[in-house]
Amino acid sequence: MKNQILISMLILFSFNIQAQDYWIEKSFTDSVSINNIAINSVNEIFVTATYYDPDIQWWIGLVYYSNDDGNTWIIKTPYYNFHEIIDVLIDSEDNIYLGTWTGGIYKSVDSGNTWEEKNSGLTNICPTSLAINSEGWLYAGHFWGGGIDYSENGGDEWIQINYPLYGCGVRGLGIGLNDYIFVDASNYSVDNGNTWSTIDEGLSVSVLINQVWYSFNTNNEVFLGTVEGIYYLYSCDSIWEKILSTDGYVYDIIINSENKIYAGSSDGVFYSENNGQDWQLINEQFSSFPPGKFSFDSDGYLWAVGSNVIYKSKYIINKKFRECKNLPKSTF
Repeated sequence: MKNQILISMLILFSFNIQAQDYWIEKSFTDSVSINNIAINSVNEIFVTATYYDPDIQWWIGLVYYSNDDGNTWIIKTPYYNFHEIIDVLIDSEDNIYLGTWTGGIYKSVDSGNTWEEKNSGLTNICPTSLAINSEGWLYAGHFWGGGIDYSENGGDEWIQINYPLYGCGVRGLGIGLNDYIFVDASNYSVDNGNTWSTIDEGLSVSVLINQVWYSFNTNNEVFLGTVEGIYYLYSCDSIWEKILSTDGYVYDIIINSENKIYAGSSDGVFYSENNGQDWQLINEQFSSFPPGKFSFDSDGYLWAVGSNVIYKSKYIINKKFRECKNLPKSTF
């Protein structure tokens, strides 16, 4: 018994040491608000940011690029005074997609050197939630005006999905490992949007009317970032369970290949080794507002962004994911 207690104390002590020496702050000097990060297979880093231009009295979007581990940055925005960028996605071929506010979707096939508008068939111009399934089909959920579109050919043509709440703004979109589509916390489809079902038991009204962010572990269990914490769904036959309470939004959840969870929130960065049963804060090194968005690079390091600061983990914490087709199927 004493040995078990000692081992537990050593594990906790080791984690606390690591938590206090977890992050490296990278060089970034521009006075902009960083809102997202994506990293391709050769570790080229793309950071999207926003600033307010008083001359035109509107928010401007920027794309920053680094190919030297975040030590230097250049701007690769499609054009001057570009639309505000709400979401960014990189597919398995390293094509980059930007979801913008009022500008639709832009795509680059050459690491951001050139960009092409990809709005043919798009039902709205506010694709604020982007996702991709195991076949490489793209999905775009629109906040302003609502609706969901998908593309089977890299955004060349978009097809509207039969979403029953068309006209209501899409507040969150996620694609499970079995290609189930999850939308707005309570709705899901198993057949590419032809029919829809609802799972809302366990969710508060506040969750149902605010933005949400989805993540899935290797067992295809669902984790939902919300305005009041994180909810967990084991299967479509179960109910939502709240596993973390926060004082504000959980902006992003990322899960590594060993199902360890990192969550960025208004309270800071939370970490769980046991599927969300217990959580630790790893905030000690943040020099300003804690980061809210994450991405793994191809070497297994975790990157985090927030405010105008960029961090990289000191340790490799993600082994390479297996191909989706080889992942175990869940009970969904």
